[in-house]
Amino acid sequence: MRRSFREACVLEVCKCRTEDHQWKRCSLCGYHSDHLRSAFCTEECKLAFNDMEPLLFKVDRISEEFSWTSMKGNNTLPRFLQNPMLLTATQLVRSAFDYDVIPDLLFGYGMYAGFYTHAMWKKSDLVCAITFRIHSRAKEVFGEVPYIVTAEEYRGRGCLKVMMEEFECFLKTFSVKRLLMPSLSTKVDLWTEGFEYVKISEEDLNKILEDGSVIVDFENTEMLTKEL
Repeated sequence: MRRSFREACVLEVCKCRTEDHQWKRCSLCGYHSDHLRSAFCTEECKLAFNDMEPLLFKVDRISEEFSWTSMKGNNTLPRFLQNPMLLTATQLVRSAFDYDVIPDLLFGYGMYAGFYTHAMWKKSDLVCAITFRIHSRAKEVFGEVPYIVTAEEYRGRGCLKVMMEEFECFLKTFSVKRLLMPSLSTKVDLWTEGFEYVKISEEDLNKILEDGSVIVDFENTEMLTKEL
């Protein structure tokens, strides 16, 4: 029986929480295998994970006006005990996308192991939030970016451009060569004309994922890509 994306995600997250001994996922890229002998599927994933950890929840200045923070959920804690900054980002993402699995993704529960959130702030105001996961096991290291949200009061003011430029530079330090992002059809022109993304064919996408990498995709979206 075929299930909707939402039903499949909820079922797998529940199964991961109750049967952790049967599910082994790389702590960086989320790759699943019963044969993993450590928390990582490759040495490259381990190195990237270790490089990322010291950067979490540190506030770095982009300009006099903006700062950014990289965050990651603690998948051993319930939602209400997660970091307050990450909870704020979760609220922003949920305000733009109507998916019940959003908190599970931002907090790294179950099949969403390895997701980080990159946030840009103006003082205490959250301006933009990006969720991403780095796939260092791939032949060409890529990042998947399922959610990008700008707070309503900051839209149309160039904030997303500032955030994306900083975010892409940040990912390059982890040897990321390409981004993959599902986009609503109504937003495709925004990304292709304003941010140099292009549509990717199913054949080319399958080549990127041929090593067993799994990405989050959604119904009624088009997959876009950008080389860094």
